[in-house]
Amino acid sequence: METVLPTPPAVLRLKEEGSAAVRRGDYVTAETAFSNALDRLESEGCLVDDAATPALYSNRSLCKLRHGDLKGCLEDTEHALKYGPNRDLAVKILYRRGQAFEGLERFSDAYVHFQSALSHNSQFTQASTSMSRLLPYLRDKHGLGWRAKLPPLPLYTPPTPSQQPPPYTLMSQHPPPYTPTAPRGEGSGAPPPYTPVEGEEGGSSDPPDPLDRQASFEQLKCQGNEYYKQACYQEAIGCYSGCARIHGDSAVYCNRAQCYLKLSQFSQCVSDASRALDLDPSNVKAYYRRGMAERSMRRYAAAWSDFHSALKLEPTNKAAKKEIAQLQTICERAGIPLPSQHEAPPPVSPDSTHSLIEELPSHATTPLVNGTDDVTSKSTNQSAASDATAKTKKRKKEKRKLEITGELTPYKFMTLWGSVRGSDSLDDYATILRHIQPHQLPTLLTNKLDGPIYSKILSVIKNIFMSNGDYVVVYGLLYNLTVTKRFPIIHGFLGNKEKKDVADMLTELMSQSSSESFSQSQLEGLVQAYS
Repeated sequence: METVLPTPPAVLRLKEEGSAAVRRGDYVTAETAFSNALDRLESEGCLVDDAATPALYSNRSLCKLRHGDLKGCLEDTEHALKYGPNRDLAVKILYRRGQAFEGLERFSDAYVHFQSALSHNSQFTQASTSMSRLLPYLRDKHGLGWRAKLPPLPLYTPPTPSQQPPPYTLMSQHPPPYTPTAPRGEGSGAPPPYTPVEGEEGGSSDPPDPLDRQASFEQLKCQGNEYYKQACYQEAIGCYSGCARIHGDSAVYCNRAQCYLKLSQFSQCVSDASRALDLDPSNVKAYYRRGMAERSMRRYAAAWSDFHSALKLEPTNKAAKKEIAQLQTICERAGIPLPSQHEAPPPVSPDSTHSLIEELPSHATTPLVNGTDDVTSKSTNQSAASDATAKTKKRKKEKRKLEITGELTPYKFMTLWGSVRGSDSLDDYATILRHIQPHQLPTLLTNKLDGPIYSKILSVIKNIFMSNGDYVVVYGLLYNLTVTKRFPIIHGFLGNKEKKDVADMLTELMSQSSSESFSQSQLEGLVQAYS
């Protein structure tokens, strides 16, 4: 760049405040600090020439990525690249763009951004792991010719001191299959980001060396365990998926199930835990993790069965005992019957093979050991679950009044919401929402907002509160939904009918301009948030 001005001290203080908030995990405070710093630079007329500008945009993009504003993340990373970051920062920005595209399920765009980050730093293992994670999606969608369907590779050239930073550009033609090279000034011979599998373009038809496969397995295992310890669960899933392709061990699937559980991807967790149990029926952690996922999906009978199976295998497992007690309390309050305790858990093979991979610890579990008790067959569990389902449907016909006492915590709120799930009436949901103040909604929902919950809340607002003329409550709930985590993503998938319902509610609110609780400008902001 032609001129680099010293960063104003006030901007440096705001930047440090934001960085400290990021280290604490407080991304809302951090985003505000970085935004204030950028506004300060712009007001002083040095936004273009200040060396801190690309870093501020980059840091703010991280905050937006963390609380689900993926489009905002892409906008900030584009600004950061425009203002000429150095090579190391550019690598992070390109990788972050890939993460945002992956979150938007634009896997081809994500892949080429990970590839571009790796082309600037061939030792960036997170980028290569992310590319490997996306390969199955791209091959399944486009077949063996998937490379030809990739968008142009995004390029970035760091500026020299004597020139303005070049814009973030795209290659005019599709790149050849990528082979990483060493960074400038270093030796050559960096390993490729992934090894083509048999049947993939560029893959070898020769059988792989068993020793190489074992070494690859161990390397992926260690990488996956390290990613898990760092709470990088998506990256850990990529590593365990690589392990599964080499050797489908029970512990591999159990570890991957734990990562899915941490990411609240419960159906995938159930699938992987079930595969782990198919390979090793004595895997206590697999029962426990599948039970946690089933419970989160409100499939209480199945969760009850899994926790009891884990307890039969290991009678001292405090975590399983705790979950059973909590399930019993939840179901008693909701009037949901649970199957009786099973006589025994699934049979344990006395000479089951040892896992090749270290199993990850479950949250708040005691050390697990294998037992030798017999258990009932899977058909018994399915029969009990079917009986419980039939009894539950019969009991739903009996009208009950929901009673709520005390202040609600996020856990209690979600438990109550799940307990009335499937009710034909909206009255119980309205009772729950009446028990709280609208400003509590983001805190109580935390990051659990999903499509069904969002649709149900909108339905209650329209058919209960709006119909009763509770406009203050309607405005409060609609506004606080917009500041709830995951709102931009979930709202983007709203159906046309529900979008029309929201538009009708906002139109009716606009007609209540005489209200002292909200102004016309606030309503206009709400309309923009839902547009």
